[in-house]
Amino acid sequence: MCSLMLFSIALSGQQYLIEGYTYETGNRGFLNLVEVSVMDKISNAKIGTTLSDESGTFSMGLPGPSTYVITAKKHTFEQVDIELVVEEGSFKSFPKVEMQRLPGYRFEITLAEKRQYQGATTNAIKGARIEVYNNTTKTPELVLEDYEHPEFEVNLLQGNHYTILVRKDGYLAKRLEAYVNVKGCILCFEGIGEIVPGVSDNLTDDNSTGVLLANVEMDSIFTGKTIEINDIYYELNKWNITSKAEDELIKVINVLKDNPNVKIELGSHTDARGKTEYNMDLSEKRAKSAVAYLRNRGGISEDRIVSRGYGESIIKNHCTDGVDCTEAEHSINRRTELKILNVAKQDVFKTLAVMKQEEFMDELLLDIYSEGQIKVVGNDTIVSKASDRDKEEVVKMLNEEEANMEEPKKVEEPVKKQKESVPLFGKKDEKPSMKEKGTEELTEVVEIPINNTVANGYKIVIKESLESMSMDDELYKRHQDLVELKQDGMYHYLIGSFSSDKECYQFHKTVKIMYPNAYVVLMKGGEMIK
Repeated sequence: MCSLMLFSIALSGQQYLIEGYTYETGNRGFLNLVEVSVMDKISNAKIGTTLSDESGTFSMGLPGPSTYVITAKKHTFEQVDIELVVEEGSFKSFPKVEMQRLPGYRFEITLAEKRQYQGATTNAIKGARIEVYNNTTKTPELVLEDYEHPEFEVNLLQGNHYTILVRKDGYLAKRLEAYVNVKGCILCFEGIGEIVPGVSDNLTDDNSTGVLLANVEMDSIFTGKTIEINDIYYELNKWNITSKAEDELIKVINVLKDNPNVKIELGSHTDARGKTEYNMDLSEKRAKSAVAYLRNRGGISEDRIVSRGYGESIIKNHCTDGVDCTEAEHSINRRTELKILNVAKQDVFKTLAVMKQEEFMDELLLDIYSEGQIKVVGNDTIVSKASDRDKEEVVKMLNEEEANMEEPKKVEEPVKKQKESVPLFGKKDEKPSMKEKGTEELTEVVEIPINNTVANGYKIVIKESLESMSMDDELYKRHQDLVELKQDGMYHYLIGSFSSDKECYQFHKTVKIMYPNAYVVLMKGGEMIK
């Protein structure tokens, strides 16, 4: 009798129970960590929320007979709503929740050390920091700290561009880019080797879903290690950066930003054809040109990268002086290499989300600059035509920059120059050339005398180069007031014109967001004073 009474009391406190399970459409397995919530449809009262376990099961008590709505949610799956009627006298229900995966792909990655040669065994990498960022929604998708397994999974939804960054002490950080039905790609990857099975072999008929497997190899990092950069091509006997070379150098910029604790040497090599002295000089100019690009375009600080030309001093094959070789054999020796000079200890990592936000701001500032939208009046920075959200982002960052900025060092006096076919402010006895490099002959050249009242003032150097830029260069399209000045064997490109250092430094705070290596100079008599 006592037992029956106790059982009756228990039932009166929790009379109804649901015990269900969640699984993927097509019997592809049970789903864990599904958020299951229950609501009373009649009273609109929320009953509770729980998560499915590793076997896909979940349970919850109900207050009494009614009509309930069970809602199941899981990232990358369509939401499911099920109506459940609980009648008087029922004690337990067993709902089954079938969930459909959203159009996209499951990307299963295994981390391992880079093989030294084809067929060599390799060790799996554990304890890595793994981050996934959705560039389309500008939100972090996944952050794993000291992840204990070498395998991890990323869900890639259609219409999105993802960045995956893997970092581990003793290895170069690995950045992967995934484009899912973006930019004309059904599924495109950058930074990943072979995908097994092949992308086209492992998708559904309508290319909407699929499961992909990939081994991602990470390079060990140590002082003296060299990494060859592919596809850094130069025109014959020239050292200016071509558009094809830019694509590869931007990848180098990402490597340096992803590995801020590394100092490197960028070395340029030629083949053995031609005079030894000429090849050495050419390779030095090419190395300096590439390093200048990395500093100007990527904002890489001067103390992190140095240039060196090797000429034909290190030939990788038998094609030395006087040896008859094919063009393909000679091309092996024409290469650009990164050599690690120092690896500092890195205790603090900048999150991928912060890194991507900085990249986004760089692009935003580039767009605004391209339209000439930023102006400085006194101490006020005015941003026009950009969206309100963009304005808020820019102003917020400028305020943060100002809060963290040290008091600028005073310089003694000012600078000025305008773009012609040759530098305006060379030595007084220099005459302008009748031809601009790579352009047609000019029909008229007007020599403009230096007027110190105009030339003197403060300006900002945004780029340095060994070679004069063409007037068709993107930088001239971006800055209508861009001027060129040749000094100390380098071409300097300057913007702005200020009578006081205070106004110039105010503008400099904005400029350095897009050109981190930009610096203020004082022009006096056509000469720059840093």
